[in-house]
Amino acid sequence: MESRKHIVVASHHIPHTTKMVGLAISLALTACGTDQAHPTTPGEHVIYKTVNVEVPKPCPVTKPARPAKLARPLPTDPAALAEALVAKLLEWDGPGGYGERADAALDTCIASTVPTAKPK
Repeated sequence: MESRKHIVVASHHIPHTTKMVGLAISLALTACGTDQAHPTTPGEHVIYKTVNVEVPKPCPVTKPARPAKLARPLPTDPAALAEALVAKLLEWDGPGGYGERADAALDTCIASTVPTAKPK
């Protein structure tokens, strides 16, 4: 509120000729305006189109948890090392392991993104 009072008070101190020049510039700029919504250059033609585009749907499957890495340091005993490696291999490739869960997730995602044939 007070800033408006200061502006009004300050405007009384501006010389009359400066106000007239400002008014003339404002009128000149207003006269330069156009009433066209989209001004174009001669020979230019603007066309608006609506295009329907297919976009992939997000996959409805959550990413399966990866098996943990081998514990370090690795066992020095060859039998214990072989046992740890076989156990880790079964986590990846055994029944219900990471490999099967990852394949199932990929198959589900691929099946959900492939368009189905429409009946005729």
